Amino acid sequence: MKYWMQAVLIAALALCLTPRLRAQDEGEASQPPAAASPSHKDDGAMRQAWQAEREALKPMRRQLRDAVLKLRDQLQDNASDQDLLASMSRVKQARSALQEQREKFLEEHFTVKQRAQMMVRMARRGQQAMGHGRRMRQGQGRRPMRAPQNGD
Repeated sequence: MKYWMQAVLIAALALCLTPRLRAQDEGEASQPPAAASPSHKDDGAMRQAWQAEREALKPMRRQLRDAVLKLRDQLQDNASDQDLLASMSRVKQARSALQEQREKFLEEHFTVKQRAQMMVRMARRGQQAMGHGRRMRQGQGRRPMRAPQNGD
């Protein structure tokens, strides 16, 4: 049934696009798509801003990754509590610097309402990742947590 619906949707899209493709092949003038409205012209600039933000965050992500790897190595080597606390503070600082940079970017490029909408979507996505999505609605509930063993 699922595959049948996919086939029907693909066929419908093909039938809708065929006249446009023919018109373009024959050289007829076609109307610009509705997506070329002024509100969508900034998509290129926004995409460039996201790329620049991604590049700016790379060193911060590397720093966070290195700090976590060092912490993991210290745990495996049974390091002292002071070393572990120092590594944990480095991880915490790297996370907070990354979060501050992300918030700064969002404040510069989005309105308050857009940021609020993103926050709600991210919270919803987090709930689904934690198992509060479809499984809970179907009545399956959460799986019981296992107790940590001595080796964990």
